[in-house]
Amino acid sequence: MIDPISVAHPQTLIWTITAWAFLPASMLMRGVAMSRIAEMIEEKRNRTYARAETEAEALHRA
Repeated sequence: MIDPISVAHPQTLIWTITAWAFLPASMLMRGVAMSRIAEMIEEKRNRTYARAETEAEALHRA
């Protein structure tokens, strides 16, 4: 039979510590990426709104 996983085994402890180290780092990197994407969307929206406003003003003047 296979023994159940025990924290007393050094290899299990090492893998647990490794997981606890990489999971938060992975979530942090995902947060940074999502923040950058949100900034890119905001910049694109601002450019689009500014261009639409400029076009509306040009049509209003004509």
